[in-house]
Amino acid sequence: MTSSYDEDALRHWLADYLVTNVGCSLYDIDFDAPMSDLGLGSRDAVVLSGELTELLGRKVSPVEFWQHPTISDLARFLTGAESFAHEDELQPDRGHLDEPIAVIGLGCRFPG
Repeated sequence: MTSSYDEDALRHWLADYLVTNVGCSLYDIDFDAPMSDLGLGSRDAVVLSGELTELLGRKVSPVEFWQHPTISDLARFLTGAESFAHEDELQPDRGHLDEPIAVIGLGCRFPG
């Protein structure tokens, strides 16, 4: 199942969800404010991730709410409008498999 939601439609769906289920006012919603400021907690993020998984037809993790904290950022990410050009910059260099490994020992001595 594929979603027919574009970025703008998903932003408005998220705003409606927050008004209906979290209890914030429609007038308090700023698409560029963190959702935690609107009252979205960890438990709400887990429930909302399940709702978005069904809506979009793909897995949505609750972690994505903290990686993309605003309604606009999350909608951009979920619809694929966000550029993934910086993805390589986010991954640290893991080195090569043939590099030597340093083994460090540590000892402790407690009195008594």
